[in-house]
Amino acid sequence: MEQRDRVAVAASVAIVVACVVHVVAPLTLAYYPLERVWRAGPPIPGVTMLWYGRSATTLAAALVASVVTYVATGVRRTASPPWLAATLTWITLGCLFVALGFIVQHEWHAWVAR
Repeated sequence: MEQRDRVAVAASVAIVVACVVHVVAPLTLAYYPLERVWRAGPPIPGVTMLWYGRSATTLAAALVASVVTYVATGVRRTASPPWLAATLTWITLGCLFVALGFIVQHEWHAWVAR
């Protein structure tokens, strides 16, 4: 694969992994500002700032996925198939729309529909 193809594939994989991890929301660190403490595990009732831990987990997963993909595509010395760019574009856009829709729905129910 050419260098630009490897970068494009790695970026697409990073976006897809970030979307999936953000929507799935694995247990992560949460900050409790009133107590001024970080805790791992399921959130307990009270004022909780999950966004920081969730964002860090999402970005770390995307970084690992992009590096692994970039290195893995460097092993292959053949040209990328002609359908790869279009397929990755549609998969990436689909994941972005689903993740952004999830965020809008979550924020709507958390803040507007109260």
